[in-house]
Amino acid sequence: MATRIDVARALKSGRRPAARPSARAAATSTRYGTAQADAAAGETVRVLMDGSGEEVEVRVDAPVSKGERVKVVKQGGVYTVVALGTMAKTYATKLEMEQTAEGLEVKISKKVDGPGAIAALSALIRATLSGVEVGMVDEDGNHATPYSVVASDGGFIIMSKGGVPMFFASEHRTTKRARNVMPYNATDSGSTATPTLTVVGVETIWSDRAGLTEGTAKLSLVPGSKVTEYMLLGFVYTDGKRTYYQVLPQPVYNRATSLSRTVSDGAAMYLASATVAVDASAGTVTLSNNVELYLSPSGTATSAGKLKLVQVLGWA
Repeated sequence: MATRIDVARALKSGRRPAARPSARAAATSTRYGTAQADAAAGETVRVLMDGSGEEVEVRVDAPVSKGERVKVVKQGGVYTVVALGTMAKTYATKLEMEQTAEGLEVKISKKVDGPGAIAALSALIRATLSGVEVGMVDEDGNHATPYSVVASDGGFIIMSKGGVPMFFASEHRTTKRARNVMPYNATDSGSTATPTLTVVGVETIWSDRAGLTEGTAKLSLVPGSKVTEYMLLGFVYTDGKRTYYQVLPQPVYNRATSLSRTVSDGAAMYLASATVAVDASAGTVTLSNNVELYLSPSGTATSAGKLKLVQVLGWA
């Protein structure tokens, strides 16, 4: 086993001393090496000194790990070993892989060794049959920030910290989360913010040139989506010469609306009226009470069922 004399020889420098060195400079020398084993504070460890191929055994003041770079300082006859990673407070990366009931989990975490260690967030990559999830989790595995999910069907989802979908994109549609403000009741001035997925832009979700004068039409929705995900539904009507447009706001709350429009061609007034109801579960709209009145100098004429619903639009 190496003695203090061996350590002193290992630390000895081949440089010629300055002509007038200070007392501190003469008593201090520094060398670097690699720890050959793990050691806790207060224990001894063998260190392979750089450039000499010689191992010396010295006491450490802080925990070191096998293979860790260390600095050996001799000052006033006292030897101190400092782990470079601990001294610089660098972060060590820890990779954990686990097979769970859902799939494969890979956790990449950061930590600081030694006294005063901190708890840091870890990046979690979870692969399941439904997709791949990526996000930051705490030491208990709970999501600490919003996270992303690449679904098995190719869709991309941004989830809130609590697991609420905030944004969705796929080959066929893109949706985002909005907040709808509705009163609690007719006499309450307060309101509640209820999030709902909404379409960015506008989509034609039903169209028929022949038109619907009464009855039910099945909407063309993306598989898995609902008519209540739209912020607005727009209904386009025509009587062959004139076009009417009616909006149903927030179909998640409002399931029916009545058209009431008046137009003029300079000679007569035309009053259009129709009721359209939305069935969210079936994904349909039903047209009823379809009437158009003609007001002219010669009198009033009524045409039941002449007004046609030809298009339904879904708006963000």
